[in-house]
Amino acid sequence: MAPFAPNYETVKRVEAYPIAAVGPTWVTVDLPNGGQRSVPVTEAFSARPPAVGDMLVRYVDGYLSHCPADVFFRDAMPLDANLVEPARAPARTPVVEEPLVPRRDVGLPHGRPHP
Repeated sequence: MAPFAPNYETVKRVEAYPIAAVGPTWVTVDLPNGGQRSVPVTEAFSARPPAVGDMLVRYVDGYLSHCPADVFFRDAMPLDANLVEPARAPARTPVVEEPLVPRRDVGLPHGRPHP
């Protein structure tokens, strides 16, 4: 897990790994290469106990958190290794109003075009 290598984008770019096992002062996560790694955690981390299947989330400042997988994946998007910046919506171009052109038949009682 070191050095920090973000692999998901939520509101922030984070590292996230599925939790495979939970202990009193550690969690074991599944790594993308198929291996596993035990990560030490504090009592504060376990104030809301993590569960197998939750996601371990590491922020750029090293802060560790966990989140149920369904909640995490509702907003998280995996980063493609070739993606430099996430796709952004194109800037909106201002709307240019066309000048109104009077219709030739408006105002004539018979509806025929004006000569």
